Amino acid sequence: MITIEKQKQPGSLIAFKKNGGTDYLSLDKDTKKDIVDSLLEEQGYLCAYCMRRIPRHEKNGENGYLDDHVRIEHLKDRAHNPELQLEYKNMVAVCPGFLGSIPHCDRSKGSRSITLSPFDSELEKSISYATKDGGIKSENPDWNKDLTDEDLLNLNHEGLKIARKNVIFEVIAILGKKGWTKIKLERELDNWNHRDSNGYLREYAGVVRYFIKRKLRIIK
Repeated sequence: MITIEKQKQPGSLIAFKKNGGTDYLSLDKDTKKDIVDSLLEEQGYLCAYCMRRIPRHEKNGENGYLDDHVRIEHLKDRAHNPELQLEYKNMVAVCPGFLGSIPHCDRSKGSRSITLSPFDSELEKSISYATKDGGIKSENPDWNKDLTDEDLLNLNHEGLKIARKNVIFEVIAILGKKGWTKIKLERELDNWNHRDSNGYLREYAGVVRYFIKRKLRIIK
């Protein structure tokens, strides 16, 4: 998981609320698309929870825009916090929430409450990843429960663990097994910190950031 820096809410959402809109389900498709586009730009087109790639929207004729690859998640769920349903600072973009038949991210969480926030930089600092199996954990017990409980975000879903492990091994292959100099590590870390020309961060960027920063601490 990486820290998300929230930006200004889309103008269309502001206009919707100024015109008396109070219900998230009443948002028109163009305003909802603006929200999704804004969220994805903030997040580098990664799921706010698991860091899987979320592709750009593609036009789909009369049906507007495809949304089967992205969902708008309310950190404080709409069912228990209706006053926050149109609060942009309560929204993130998330993946479809399935790898195979087992749910994760907001699909497994449903309307249950979590204590963590991807806007809090302390969260990313508290997280570690296991090189051996790609497991994720937080040193904060409450956040760790949010991350790993099968009825919450379920980020130790076997498919996600494999994906995280694989991306670490890919970076090891790029760096080479020997000769990991400080300059070489910092250069590779810079690649994972920055977005490409389309605004994309690399998939599972937070995993590699953690891995390289740990190696840098050892070298220093």
